[in-house]
Amino acid sequence: MDQETQERLNQLEAILLKLAASDLRQSQMAEEIRAESRANEIRHTQLLEEMRAEHQTRLEHHDILLDQVLKSQLRLEELAELAFKMLRNHENRIGVLESR
Repeated sequence: MDQETQERLNQLEAILLKLAASDLRQSQMAEEIRAESRANEIRHTQLLEEMRAEHQTRLEHHDILLDQVLKSQLRLEELAELAFKMLRNHENRIGVLESR
């Protein structure tokens, strides 16, 4: 093998080494991107679960408040009915006293 052929072979070998190094870097970068993507997906899932839990807690709290409001409304209706009966009773007594 002459010197020119040897130099060309050396150049080709250098090019192949550069290509192999470049391919290795690209593979490493791709793996880093996949790992980051998986980590982001895990974080996203965790955030969604936290948001769902928070939303569920708020719904439960709203249900409790709604129940309290409905009970208060019922109690107010009962008190209004009692006040109306007391007023009627008072009016009836006044009517009896006036008729005497």
